Amino acid sequence: MKKLVKILKITGLILLLLGITGFISEFYKKNRDSKLYPPPGELVNNGKYNLHVNISGTGAYPVVIITGAGSSSYEWDKVADGLTHFTIVFRYDRAGYAWSDLPQSRLTLEDMLDNLHFVLTEKNIVCPCVFIGHSLGGLYARVFAKKYPSLAAGLILVDPRPVHFTKIIPESGYAEQHVNILLPVLKVLGPIGISRMIGESILPKNFPDKYRSFKFSIEGPKYVNIIEDEINIVTQMEEKLQNDTSYDIPAVFLVHKKSDLFPGFNDEKSRQITLKWTELQFQTSKLFKSSDVIIAEKSGHHIHLDDPGLIIQTTRDFINTNK
Repeated sequence: MKKLVKILKITGLILLLLGITGFISEFYKKNRDSKLYPPPGELVNNGKYNLHVNISGTGAYPVVIITGAGSSSYEWDKVADGLTHFTIVFRYDRAGYAWSDLPQSRLTLEDMLDNLHFVLTEKNIVCPCVFIGHSLGGLYARVFAKKYPSLAAGLILVDPRPVHFTKIIPESGYAEQHVNILLPVLKVLGPIGISRMIGESILPKNFPDKYRSFKFSIEGPKYVNIIEDEINIVTQMEEKLQNDTSYDIPAVFLVHKKSDLFPGFNDEKSRQITLKWTELQFQTSKLFKSSDVIIAEKSGHHIHLDDPGLIIQTTRDFINTNK
C-alpha cells in the first residue's frame, strides 16, 4: 500500500511539473505570437467589442467572404490575392475568431448578422455584393441574404453545409458530439498546451504554415469558448432556412469531390456520405433564380485551401455573367 501511495505521489508530482511547464510554454508562445501576428487589416469597434476587417482590391462588384466554422480570414489569403486583380475583397473575422474580440456574453444568430451588416456599413462597402460562404459560412450567407435582400447580388456557396444534414445522415453528427465532449477538457487543459497537441492532428490539408502557431496560441483558446455559441447558432439558422422556397438571386455551388469531410469512417461510408452531401447541394441549388453546381475534382471540403484557383475563376465568371 505504501508503495502504491509513493507511486501515486511521484506520478502526481510529474503531472504537476508537466502542467506548469506546459502553462509557461503556452504563456510564452501566446505573448510571442501576439507580437509576431499583428492584424493584417483593421479593428472596427461595434460599441461592445472589436471585429477584424480586411479590405483589398478595387472594382465595382465587392465580394464578401464568410468563413466556415473554425476557419478565419487568413485561410483565404490565396483566394483574396487572386480576387483583388478584378474586384474589391471584403474579409472579416466573426466575433471570437482570429483578431476579433471574444465577447463577454453569449452570441446569437442575430448578433452575427448584425455584426456583418455593421462592418459593411461602417467601411462604406457599396452593395449589392457577391457573398462567398464556405461550409457553415454558406448558411450565414443564405440567412443574411434573406434578412438583407437588397445587399446580395448573388451567392457563391463553397461546399456549404446542407440544412439539417446531421439529421439526414445521423453519422455525420458524430463530429459535433465529440466536440461537445472535448470542450470542457479543452477549456481546462488548453492553457497547458492540450489544444495545440489535439489541433495539429485535425488541421485541414494545405493549412497555411505561416499561421499554425497563431492558430493555437492566440485563436484556439478563444475558439474553444465561441464554438458552443456557433453550434447553437446552427440550430437557429436551420430553423430559419428549413421552409425556404426561393431566392431571387443567382448562385453557384462548389462541391468537394474527395471524401475528407468526415474522417473516421471507412471508404465506402465516406463515399456514401459524400454522395448524399452532393445530392443535397443539387436540391438546394433549385431554390435560386438561376444556379450552377460545379464539382471541385481536386478538393476535399476546404476548397479554398485545396484549389483556390477554382474559386477565383468561378467568382470572375460569376461577376461577368451577372453584371
